[in-house]
Amino acid sequence: MYGYVNYMEGIAYYHLSLSHDMEENLTTAIAKYEHALSVYSSQKYPLQYAAVQNAMGNAYTSLSETRDKENNLLKAIECHTRSLAIYTPDKNPIEYAATQNNLGNAFRALSEVRDREENLTKSIQAYEQAFRVYDSGNMSYQCALVNNDLAAAYTSLSGVRDSEVNLDKAITLCKQALNEFTIEMYPVEYAKVQSNLGDAYRGLFAVTHKEDDLATAIYAYEQALRIRTIELYPRDHATTEVNLATAYSAMAQIRDKELYLSKAISACLDAVLVYTIDKEPLTYALIQNNLGNDYASLSDVTETKANLTKAISAYEEALQVFTEDKYPESYAMVMNNLTSTQNRLQSLGQ
Repeated sequence: MYGYVNYMEGIAYYHLSLSHDMEENLTTAIAKYEHALSVYSSQKYPLQYAAVQNAMGNAYTSLSETRDKENNLLKAIECHTRSLAIYTPDKNPIEYAATQNNLGNAFRALSEVRDREENLTKSIQAYEQAFRVYDSGNMSYQCALVNNDLAAAYTSLSGVRDSEVNLDKAITLCKQALNEFTIEMYPVEYAKVQSNLGDAYRGLFAVTHKEDDLATAIYAYEQALRIRTIELYPRDHATTEVNLATAYSAMAQIRDKELYLSKAISACLDAVLVYTIDKEPLTYALIQNNLGNDYASLSDVTETKANLTKAISAYEEALQVFTEDKYPESYAMVMNNLTSTQNRLQSLGQ
């Protein structure tokens, strides 16, 4: 009973972390899972042991978003691997598939900090194991979830090798997921797939330089924002706005410069309502640098002095975070932008 109670309390704290005090509640959840494992061993209670290990792996993956990313992801992978030493596709197909999907998520996140290609390959392999089980059981919802995760992994892998091939795979997988995830039936899932589809098409544009690919990326991000409002999903909303701003800025280099730069600026300003300097300083600084670039570009077509002044203010905001001692490369990049913009403003007699 002690093990079960702690396991369920861990689950409760994990779910609470999704909306409140993320780091604190995840830390508590992990502690509860560890208490449960003092009762559940792989020999005496193998299925309970595997369930707790899988749940603890998810908690470590989530915790990696707030601190010690690499270390917590390695712990997550260890937990899921222990779980998969118990679960088999023959005896525990649903649990096996879910754990493989969770393992894929952990490897994909780990690829962001080390051994990118290797970890993305492991991520894809884990997702494919999960898909085989769900597909054989005609579980269309679960298949769509895995396809969306696979799409994200292929989009990331496109940055390492076979860019166009992997992006085409990602786009195909997203479209398959959207056959299941309609906006009416599954709005949250629909938005997530549309966001991934936007990433894939934006990546494809970098390869093909086709306006249609960029326009499709913009449309996908805008579809995601129909669901990802700042009131209901602030973090997802801000992330999508940042990606959309990047796409708008790229489109401004092709046509309707003033229109798309204005849209990019609006998206950045919306994003920093969530990514504040206190809560997300690095992301805040990156957005401010992008905002400065957009204002500087906009000064070429309208309100030159006013937009150059706004660009300077944005760069100075970025430098509050990107100090020379802590982030020398980012500091140098922003300082170069700032100096160039100041010189342009001075040449106008300001």
